Amino acid sequence: MSLPFLPGTSNNKQLGKERFHKSQHFDYSNGLPMMVGCEKPGIGGELLMGQKFKPNWSALPSRKTTGLASWVAYDKQVLSFAAYFQEAVQGDEGVMNKVRECKIFFYLEDDTMQVVESNLKFTSFPQGTFIHRQRVPLPPPDHDQFYRAFHFNINQQMVLFSRTFTVTSCDLFTRNFLTKLGVILNEPTTVPDDPYSKLREQVETMNPLRPLERHDTLKQFLDHDGQVLRFRCFWDDSASRFGDTQDFTLHYFLSDDTIEILGVPVPNSGRDNTPKFLHRCKLLKHGPAQMKLPGHVTDRTMLNVIDSKIRGQRFMLDSTRAGAYREEFYKDIDLTVGGEVNVFGRRFLLIDCDDFTKYYYRSKYGIVAQQALGSFRVFGHAGDGGSCLTPSSQRSAQGHEPAGCAPQDVPPIQPRAPPAITPPRLMPPYNGFGSEEDSLSFCRGLLPKPPQKDFQKFMEKDRKVMTFHAKIVTTDPIVSERLFIVSYFLIDDTIHVYEPIQRNSGIPGGRFLERVRVKKPGQQLFTSEPPQFFEAQDLYVGASVCINNVTFRLLDADEYTFSYMEQRPLEFPQANVGNVLRKLGSLPEEKLSEMRTSLTLRDPGDTGFISYESLSGLLVKLGCDLSEHEMLVLGRRFCVHEQPEEDGPLMLAVVQDLLRKKNFDAFSEMTSSLEYRDRQKTGRLSSTETRSVCKGSRLPLPENLLAGLLSMFAAGDEIDYLAFMSGINWVEQPAPPAMPDDTLKLLFASSGSRTKLEAQSRIRFSSLLQHLTGLRRVFLSLSRDCLLSPGLRRVFLSLSLRRSLSLRLRRVFLSLRSETCLLSLRSGRVFLSLRLRRVFLSLRSETCLLVPQV
Repeated sequence: MSLPFLPGTSNNKQLGKERFHKSQHFDYSNGLPMMVGCEKPGIGGELLMGQKFKPNWSALPSRKTTGLASWVAYDKQVLSFAAYFQEAVQGDEGVMNKVRECKIFFYLEDDTMQVVESNLKFTSFPQGTFIHRQRVPLPPPDHDQFYRAFHFNINQQMVLFSRTFTVTSCDLFTRNFLTKLGVILNEPTTVPDDPYSKLREQVETMNPLRPLERHDTLKQFLDHDGQVLRFRCFWDDSASRFGDTQDFTLHYFLSDDTIEILGVPVPNSGRDNTPKFLHRCKLLKHGPAQMKLPGHVTDRTMLNVIDSKIRGQRFMLDSTRAGAYREEFYKDIDLTVGGEVNVFGRRFLLIDCDDFTKYYYRSKYGIVAQQALGSFRVFGHAGDGGSCLTPSSQRSAQGHEPAGCAPQDVPPIQPRAPPAITPPRLMPPYNGFGSEEDSLSFCRGLLPKPPQKDFQKFMEKDRKVMTFHAKIVTTDPIVSERLFIVSYFLIDDTIHVYEPIQRNSGIPGGRFLERVRVKKPGQQLFTSEPPQFFEAQDLYVGASVCINNVTFRLLDADEYTFSYMEQRPLEFPQANVGNVLRKLGSLPEEKLSEMRTSLTLRDPGDTGFISYESLSGLLVKLGCDLSEHEMLVLGRRFCVHEQPEEDGPLMLAVVQDLLRKKNFDAFSEMTSSLEYRDRQKTGRLSSTETRSVCKGSRLPLPENLLAGLLSMFAAGDEIDYLAFMSGINWVEQPAPPAMPDDTLKLLFASSGSRTKLEAQSRIRFSSLLQHLTGLRRVFLSLSRDCLLSPGLRRVFLSLSLRRSLSLRLRRVFLSLRSETCLLSLRSGRVFLSLRLRRVFLSLRSETCLLVPQV
């Protein structure tokens, strides 16, 4: 009899329970927080019906010493197993099993698995990764769980995604790891024989009934790899609408007899710049051909197909290849200069080739350039001014003529039509608004742009100014005494004219002409032609320059201007000392004798020196056709400067006057900088360091005056900077006031200027005479020994009188090489090479003293 279902009399299932909580959706598994909502237990952690206990930790031993997660502790640790599986394959003898070997990798960090099949050659099934890396579930009924490390063993079967794998062996690391884990490993097993692979090997070892045809192209590839024949060609498409002539480059690859055609890019041609006109391929001779049906063009010719129930199917091949389809492709012998190439219906004419192509045809076919091309016809190539040679007869080494090269078949190649002459663009005349460059920019496009500046000229000639001393050419005695400073700025070809203030002259002085580009006189204002402006070559000492209807005569220049012009003799012919000496050397012998006698008489003390006034007067008297600037350059070349002692106080007075007017008083800072550079505390510095300190302190002195001031305090290559600072310090050591005439004199009478050249320099005329007489003796001796043309003799005379002969020496050697009659072998004079070498050695030494040792 059962108890009634009353309180206190029924069985209480909650007796003895201590946990009544609901299970959470989040829990820790293997030390990691994870969501386990689908597998959570019931109330109090009791398992539900059909639910299995799942441990929170794996069977692998935990590293309690480190406390690391599994993906950190087992990073890059993989278990490797060798396995195989069998697959049914349909063959000629029925269904057979194919044994496929593979590798099973188990990653300990996340319990993932990967199956990779070994790659075999000549297989008809895909290989490689068979199962991508992932967690593989166990077979049913445990499909809710995944494979772990303790599930693996040797010589056992594993079901991976309904495919049975047999594990045969493992590596040493896997064996040691599983042994430490407590897994007892079985003995390794072997992979069974594969009947399908044996059948394939047996079929492949069977010899055919007759040897197959072999197309061996390896030798050609090894012999001619990297060798390419290059031809220049063009395609005349002028017959079509909007067609014209286009230039191309044809490449023939000797390694596989393929051809590619590249286009030659032409700027502003109106076409897209396509890199390739024809991709690399074998080019048919007779194209374009009709597209063939599939199976029409094959390597082998198949005859009848015999079908018999007893024998089965057999295929018979035609050994004679009677009905085979043959295609003719272009070979190297078919490509000749002057021949045509049919590029799928387009006529390409070969007009030239490179040196390697010529060498290839000469070495392979024994055809020299003249023999290969036969009698030539000149073909004008429009656009480059070149010419190519067209063959009229050519035969190869095999005895046959290349295609398109028979003498009777080659039509004369007509030259291209000359390109249309583009008429010059007519610009409207200048309208007077703005500058000529601004007005011209409005006519060159719809959108006006400002004139472009010459950036390269700006970088090369920034802050470079040529300064001249000038006077106005007039009959007015008052105006003719006015002095002007003409400055030419090389950066933008502008001219600035300034008039220094002169006391008691009645003229205020100051700026006479704003810095502006000055047009040359005698030009029309409103014209389409661009105006001509004064350039640097138009300014030199003695030149008359008309600036805004005022004619200035340039009387002198500063040291920087002389040096700048002499350093660029090709740009400034008036400062080319070589031209001056050439003019003197070309004088008749009577005038040279008179010059020698006059110079000797004007030097009674036989010192070898003469004043500049005497030399210039003698040159004018002899009518040497030298300008004032050329005579100054000649005097500077052979002058010896003498600095008089009485100019020292005057120079200091002028310097202090200039510094006082510029309000410069940073003498203590300059002294500190000089003392800082003087490490040895000797009171002396090199001229370079002293000049650097002056430039760094922005000492407002002209370059010529600063150079003269430094030379006054120089002792060898060192400067007494204490005396230098004491001399220019107008605050503590004031000098007597300087007159304006003295200031103007020192500003223009710098070292090497005309004023100082006339007053304080002596000319070494002995060196000048040695130049002229020694050179004449050398070239007269050479003229007697060898046949020098008059032009070459002038070249010798012109080049030998220069200091910088690096560029001109090359021209001399080129002139000598072109002079075939230099050495007269008929007369037996073959010993002139030694004498010529002496001349060249003298020229290369750049001493300008050529005294031959005959």
